[in-house]
Amino acid sequence: MLDKEVFIDSLKGKLRDDIQMLIYECQHKGEKRFLDVPSLNSKLISLHSFAISDGLSEDDWLELVFELCPDIYNQLDFGPIAA
Repeated sequence: MLDKEVFIDSLKGKLRDDIQMLIYECQHKGEKRFLDVPSLNSKLISLHSFAISDGLSEDDWLELVFELCPDIYNQLDFGPIAA
């Protein structure tokens, strides 16, 4: 299993296009107002099962969405906690 930080860096780098497509697909192009972590992890594991078997945390996904798909990030509803 890869070191998680190295894995996330590879998702942002050489796998950027795949991850952007995965995010847009799982978030229904911004129609979901919540971060669908189970769906994102399921797709990620099916794409790269060799890399990380447990998937990524919500914080990891928020970082990826923020950097790779800021339009999706801006549409997320963080609820009353963020207020």
